Amino acid sequence: MKKKIILSFLSALIFSACSQGEDLLLNEIDNQQISATSINTINSIEPENQEILIDNEYYKNFPDELLGEQIYNVLVTGNISTEIKSNEVDSIKSQSFFSIFNKKAHINVYDSFGNEKNFYVTGRVFKKKSIKPPSTNDSLLTNIIRNIKYFTPDAIENTDVIVSVGNFSQIARTDSKGYFKAYFTGVNLPLGINIITAKLNNNKYQFDIPKEELLLDNSNSDEIGIISDVDDTIKITGVDNKLKMIKHIFSGNFKTDKAIPGVATLYKGILNDYKGNGADTVHYVTGSPAHLYDRIQDFIKLNGFPQGSIDLKKLGSKVDPTPSTTLEYKLSRIRPILKAFPNKKFVMFGDTTQQDTEVYVKLKKEFPNNVLAIYINNVTKQDPNNPRFKEVKLTNSSVDAAKDLFEKGIISQETLNKVIAEVK
Repeated sequence: MKKKIILSFLSALIFSACSQGEDLLLNEIDNQQISATSINTINSIEPENQEILIDNEYYKNFPDELLGEQIYNVLVTGNISTEIKSNEVDSIKSQSFFSIFNKKAHINVYDSFGNEKNFYVTGRVFKKKSIKPPSTNDSLLTNIIRNIKYFTPDAIENTDVIVSVGNFSQIARTDSKGYFKAYFTGVNLPLGINIITAKLNNNKYQFDIPKEELLLDNSNSDEIGIISDVDDTIKITGVDNKLKMIKHIFSGNFKTDKAIPGVATLYKGILNDYKGNGADTVHYVTGSPAHLYDRIQDFIKLNGFPQGSIDLKKLGSKVDPTPSTTLEYKLSRIRPILKAFPNKKFVMFGDTTQQDTEVYVKLKKEFPNNVLAIYINNVTKQDPNNPRFKEVKLTNSSVDAAKDLFEKGIISQETLNKVIAEVK
């Protein structure tokens, strides 16, 4: 009862800040990070519902008939079928009917990239909470409670995770925050989209096996690529206004998040219209915390943006440390992309709310042959004559970027016309 009262109080507090515009939460957030005091307070709250969920994904692999057969053979006759005996013991224990007595874990695997020589896969493991699926009709309170749960994961630490791509697997151990990182070298995988799966190497938890994407391209590829920020570059967030940002994060979900008009069409046009040898690649590098991975990934899919690798800040991770500043963080994540594909040409997209301009200009100096163009969404209405923006193009909408790309011969007239039609 005490914990429910605390949860209700916290929800009311955030509800008040979201609806009345109070400044109370501003002191708790700095550079998009919630303070340790707030996180510790929220972490003391248990989710409303801790029962094990036997959901649709579970029944796809274990329908009622198989469950009934297992119950009968094991509990009544004492016999274990040959089919079950032939499977891995840990897999049967963790995914069969009897795993309802185990706790349930959630495994996040983040969309990744690489070349034919090497790549790595990162992710996170935490205890699964009962979270209502998002809807466009969700109340403010429902969204707040859901987002509190997203921001307060119970990490599962010191656990081995088996990460697999094709016929190759690696074991990675989670750190104190539940993050893991698996390295693959010298593997023979087809170029293009490959599926990443992961499972826990123990029988303590029930879990669903995630399936995410790994995009591999030849290191000699001269195709085009896109490197893009997320907040205020492809979706409206309001990072320049802390109160607006808090309201956006806690009061909505991926179905209520708004895409910036024309950007998805422009990105797809860049990839489709430019002809080179290799695979098209898109890399979303954002300063948002990894807690928002599912929300950002679902937003990208829902709004028709091209799929690609997604990199977010893994706060507190030891296996994949995050530099303290957004500038250094983005440099540390984008440099490996440019090094992996030394002949690939990239178009970079960002905005004026943070330091995308400084990041991209620095990278252009380091990799002058790899950066075709830099477009910065002028969210904060900066002076285009400011020397800071001398080497980039400030845009007021996706149409400005589309017109420039058309003049450069990177997109077609058809793509330009589509972008203009969407923005109007």
